[in-house]
Amino acid sequence: MNNFDHILASLMIRSETLELSSISKLLNTNATRSHLKGELMSRRNPHSQKYEKNLWILESKVEKKDDIYEHLANLLKFIENNLDKLNGIVNQCEFEISLGIFIKGENAGFYLDKDIMQRLNKIPIELFFDIYFNE
Repeated sequence: MNNFDHILASLMIRSETLELSSISKLLNTNATRSHLKGELMSRRNPHSQKYEKNLWILESKVEKKDDIYEHLANLLKFIENNLDKLNGIVNQCEFEISLGIFIKGENAGFYLDKDIMQRLNKIPIELFFDIYFNE
């Protein structure tokens, strides 16, 4: 796994109009986590920001120590298995894959090959990389 200590990967679906339960029902999958529009981002801080949209989160089913490509493959398989359903709500939602990458050491790298990019391009989805360096 290169110099990656571990990976956190999630598919996120945000919507102003769709209820979280409607997304779960449509995809026949319960969210790993979810947040309602207006809910505090930090329950411990009453002055924290609020979620601007309903947020449905499905975490990758592979182990945190697995390769970044295994995490992406897991989420892409879910997207591809639900492509028609996701395309049916594309005007009501925003889609994102969030990758938390924890790196041990000073330097590590990875690339997204053309196959991954083509698979990602099947719905309007954004990739978000959050990179942490562990000493």
